[in-house]
Amino acid sequence: MYSPCGGSVTEGNIFVYLESSGLVRIGEEIYSKDLFLRIHEHLSETCESVAVMLVADTDVAHKQVYELKTELESLKAGLEVE
Repeated sequence: MYSPCGGSVTEGNIFVYLESSGLVRIGEEIYSKDLFLRIHEHLSETCESVAVMLVADTDVAHKQVYELKTELESLKAGLEVE
């Protein structure tokens, strides 16, 4: 899922979900680098900033979260994933 900018909203958000099964989603869509980059590019055109929120099920290993966080940050230099 992602939330675009409009009106007084100047920060776009991308929510990336890591499920306990290992499946990664952005909203209802299965994560891919291309999907993430397309959404990020779209938000960057209309927003002053873009925040990426990484949400994981409680039983997901810390290593999996770290690896996904690192991958997302590597796709866009300077991107901070929360």
